[in-house]
Amino acid sequence: KPNCYIALTQNHGNWAKKYSDKIAVIHNGIDCDKFQRTKNNKIAKNVKLVIVVAELTKFKQHKLTIDAVALLENYLLLFLGRGELYDELCSYGHKKLGNRFKIMAVTYNEIKAYYEKADVFTLPSINEPFGIVYLEAMAMGLPIVAPEDETRREIVENAGILCDCKNSREYAEA
Repeated sequence: KPNCYIALTQNHGNWAKKYSDKIAVIHNGIDCDKFQRTKNNKIAKNVKLVIVVAELTKFKQHKLTIDAVALLENYLLLFLGRGELYDELCSYGHKKLGNRFKIMAVTYNEIKAYYEKADVFTLPSINEPFGIVYLEAMAMGLPIVAPEDETRREIVENAGILCDCKNSREYAEA
């Protein structure tokens, strides 16, 4: 039994009570000086860019984002990440969105430039323990669209819209 369990969120801390009586909640953090909008690099006034920064794995539920953006006009979708679902997501994204979809792998130091081009950030992960990318996007002044769950309520609070990401129409509207 640990002397103390460090939890990332209060929700995580509640879960940890079965392992320890002493729990400390310490949220993840980011370098806010690094993630700060310094210029407006929007693609175009009549086109909006939705950005997702995440590993290309199943629990991130990327197809939900593709399905939602497919319901929107004048929206582009950019995934920044690597992972075992790269080929599958490339195929699915291009099938549903055509040239409105792109996947790129960039270094961590390059991510800020893409946040600056974006109009909205989203990540529909299921059971995401925290999600530092939400903090990065919020520090950049981006609105967030995320799953309605206890952890996202704690992290995002009123900096975005929480919704049922499994409902494509509700997710697209958010």
